[in-house]
Amino acid sequence: MFVHAYRQAMLAKRVVSSKLRPVRGDSQPDPETIFYIDPARIVYHTNYLLGGKNIPSKDRVFDMRRDRGKTRGGSWDISQIAFKDLDVARALRQRIEEQREWQDTEFYSTLANNLRMEKTCGWNIQSRTDLDARCRYLDHLIESVRRNGYLQSHAVALEGEDKGLEGHPIYGSEVSVNIGRDGQYLFQDGRHRLAIAQILGIRRIPVKVLVRHKQWVDFRNYLLGLAREAGAASGRMALYQNPIHPDLQDLPFEHACEDRLEAMKQHIGPGSGALLDIGANLGYFCHGFEALGYSCFALEHMNQLSMAADRIRIAEGRKFTVITEDLFVAAEREPLRGRQFEIVLALNIFHHFLKERGPFEKFTAWLSRLQVETMFFEPHCRDEPQMTGAHVNFDEREFVNFILENSVLNQAELVHRCHDGRPIYRLWR
Repeated sequence: MFVHAYRQAMLAKRVVSSKLRPVRGDSQPDPETIFYIDPARIVYHTNYLLGGKNIPSKDRVFDMRRDRGKTRGGSWDISQIAFKDLDVARALRQRIEEQREWQDTEFYSTLANNLRMEKTCGWNIQSRTDLDARCRYLDHLIESVRRNGYLQSHAVALEGEDKGLEGHPIYGSEVSVNIGRDGQYLFQDGRHRLAIAQILGIRRIPVKVLVRHKQWVDFRNYLLGLAREAGAASGRMALYQNPIHPDLQDLPFEHACEDRLEAMKQHIGPGSGALLDIGANLGYFCHGFEALGYSCFALEHMNQLSMAADRIRIAEGRKFTVITEDLFVAAEREPLRGRQFEIVLALNIFHHFLKERGPFEKFTAWLSRLQVETMFFEPHCRDEPQMTGAHVNFDEREFVNFILENSVLNQAELVHRCHDGRPIYRLWR
């Protein structure tokens, strides 16, 4: 908890001090942008309290017109209102999983009682006939998702569909969400479709983002600043790795990394051992290997990158450890000291230790102590300008042989050739 709070404070300080120039206003995507996400990511309801009033949880959302595409600070993203506990979500579970009649659900009873008390029901329900028609519509929607999968609202016409306010495209039957300070998705609108998708186990649905938290937008700007810094050195404004969160995919990045990850996954199985990613950058590979069951350590000595990697890790709900340290120092400290690794990733990183004699000797000594079963190794290109005058400069096969000669690893094979021509070798014992 303390480490997270410290990183958040340091990141906020860097965002302010960097004086980043925003892109497209405050760097947000167009509010009409469709994002595809796992509906299971939407766990909590937005907790927006207008004027501090104690209003029902179902109404604790932003105004669909006034707040469209806005940035909002405050504590609206700190919520204990679980989406699955909404009346309609419970009723849909009872209808789908328990096959209850609608009349036997609390949802139906509540709306019917509101009609008797002449209270508003929503969804233009003004009579028991309207209520029964609404339930039939929900049955049609359930069956449509079962048969055809989840479709955008404009792609399916159902009897009883309420298309919302004409001329306002974000309103209506589509699921809309808000994004909190840590990149978490919170429910805003479209409860029926979202609940059905979650209950039926749909893995990917289209959503629109209505409001983003100011701290999340600040983080987007921070990543844009990193991209600009990289562009000043390379001539291309781009992050090195894909920042992986769906709401960050509009930010420029140089390496998607999917091909390398898929190539490595083909040569391992699900595991539970430790994995060390050296020079982890934004932690892309730790996300992929954690999903396979590995306990991952993302080692990145550049503080600004490691803080960003940790923020993305939190946003994606991952558990891997981000370590901000030099390899040779970190290897002698917890949690890495004496650890046995199932896998080590060394992708385009080891050449930095060849440039000067001191780091080269430390690298050689570290290899001799490393306890690892498998290493995925991406060597550099020998003729790169940065290697001019290097203490040692291996070609790719010489580099592989050097690692085999100085470590517990004794076998090697080429497993992939990247789009830019660089090889990925698997070394194992």
